Amino acid sequence: NTLEACDPDEIFSEELQTLLDKALSMMPEKTLAVFIASRYQDKTYKEIAEEMDITVKGVGFHMTKALKILREHLKDYLISIIIAFSAFFL
Repeated sequence: NTLEACDPDEIFSEELQTLLDKALSMMPEKTLAVFIASRYQDKTYKEIAEEMDITVKGVGFHMTKALKILREHLKDYLISIIIAFSAFFL
């Protein structure tokens, strides 16, 4: 019964979310705001630049910084993430 109650997909998803939350918490405030606007709100770099009163190049800088932080914190899980997403789309 205990093993049946453990859904590997749910456990993996929760663990990945925890890691993602930790990585996001490591980002400087402006970098996090740019990342959220781009990835979660689907805004263009131009829209973000106008809203935050920074240049489009500045948005790119913050996105590069955000993605670097994510890569560093999620590097040990990259293969698992790729496999999980591949299984999802097949």
